[in-house]
Formats: sequence, structure tokens, C-alpha cells
Amino acid sequence: KKISISNVSDEILNIFAITGFIDIFEINKKFKEVTLESSDILMRSVNGQFYKQHDDTMIKIYRKGISIDVVKNERELAKKALVLGIPTLIPFEICTVGDRYGLIYEATDTSSMAKLITDNPDAIENYAARLARFLIELHKIEVSSDIFPSIKEKYREWMAEAKDWLNVNDRNSIEKLLDGIPDRNCYLHGNINLSNITLHEGELMLLDMSASSYGHPVFDLQNIYASLMETPASFCSGILGISYANCRRFWESFFPIYMEGKSRETINNMQTLLKRYYILNQKLVSILEEK
Repeated sequence: KKISISNVSDEILNIFAITGFIDIFEINKKFKEVTLESSDILMRSVNGQFYKQHDDTMIKIYRKGISIDVVKNERELAKKALVLGIPTLIPFEICTVGDRYGLIYEATDTSSMAKLITDNPDAIENYAARLARFLIELHKIEVSSDIFPSIKEKYREWMAEAKDWLNVNDRNSIEKLLDGIPDRNCYLHGNINLSNITLHEGELMLLDMSASSYGHPVFDLQNIYASLMETPASFCSGILGISYANCRRFWESFFPIYMEGKSRETINNMQTLLKRYYILNQKLVSILEEK
């Protein structure tokens, strides 16, 4: 088997290179060690938090226990997204912060949409309209299956993992729902909410690219809908930093603009689908989290 050697310093890496062992072993260079200079959280994500550093960089610190493979995968997906023209900030270096991994971004002027709304609640309707138009354009980007995975296949993998804990009715309902959603090859962020959409130098951009995939836009819409309309008020205030009333206000402005030009029947069907999707998705997610 190929042996993996991690945390290799530059000096040892040179020895491996000179001796030719670099071709025999899987060598992982020692990552830069970073001290957190700021206690101010810029943004929160599902698996970590973003902080601004004094050297005009931004660092994402992952939760304790997140593996290096997850960090590397997120960095690679961000690079793939950028090549496709998807607006995202690219992390340029993996680091360690104590016993946790991090990603360093070169960003001097960045605020999450959640933070912008918190600071400017009177501008909610403007931000909602801007995000709606941003997502309309984002979902026009088509990707191939050799770049990103299918969102439906991801769900089917999760269902297989949770099969012993899902009852037959729930399993059949989720499968029927997935089968009923038309196949599309639109780019999907996969885990989008107001904390990982950022305004950088006047442009909206995406962060947290680890769930990048392709499929029908309803999967991205459901994430926004769930985070604003269905989760407890504690999520809105604790994670997004927005009052529950303003979360609902944002959705009620955002959704009609995103669905602009669609028939009343299509809009009603989408609203029903989002509600049903949320209920079934929560059952699956809760089981996976318990496991």
C-alpha cells in the first residue's frame, strides 16, 4: 500500500525529493500555522466560521474534527466553480489554527448578506431583489457530471446511509419526491443561505462551496426557504443574526422576483413543493445527524 506521511516540513520534503521517496509515499506538506488575531466573526457556515485578520486576509476556521479531506475538497470545488464563471472567493492556502484546519482567503472588503441586512434592515427588499436576480443568473450556468456531482445522487447516497433508520413510508415519499423533480444540469451551491452569500467589492459572491453540485434550482431555493421560513427563530437570530420577522420579510420579497414571469399555478406548485421538500428533508437530515 502507499503510505501517507503528513505534516512534513520543508527540510524533510527536500530530503524526500532528493532521495526519490517523494514518488513512493503520499507526502502532505506541513500547513502554515495561524494564530487567530480577531474575535470578530464575519460569517458563519455549517462547518465553520469566518474571521477577518489584520493582514487584510479572511480565514475560515473549521469545526474541530473536520478532516483535511473535507478542507481540500472545498478548496478544489471552489477552483472548479471559478473556472466555470461562478462568482466565488478562492481560498489560496490551507492552514492550521490550534487543533483545527482553516482556509485563508485574500479578501479586504467582504460582508455577508446576513450582516448587511442586520446593519441595514430598511434595505431588505433591495437585498432580496438583488439576490433573486443573482440566483436567476447563477442557475443559468450549466455544468457537466464530470465536474460536480448530481444533487439527486447525493440524496440517494444519504438515503442508503440512513435506510435502517428511515421507515418505509418516509423512504418511499423521499424517493417519489426526488423522482418527481425534473432532471436539470444547472449549477447548484447545495447549501446556500444568507450567511454564505457575500458582498465583495460591490459584487455578490458565494462561499462554502463544498456542496457544489448540479440539478434542478428547487434544491437551492429550498435551502433559502428553510433557513428563512421553517427554522426556529433562534436560527435566524443566532446563525444569521436577523430577526425572525425580517427573515420572513426577506423571503416574501425574494420569492416573487425569482419566480417573476411564471404562471400563478407554477408559483403555487413551487410553494407546495418547497414545503413538502422541507418536511421530508428534515427527517432525512435529523437521522444522519443522529448517526
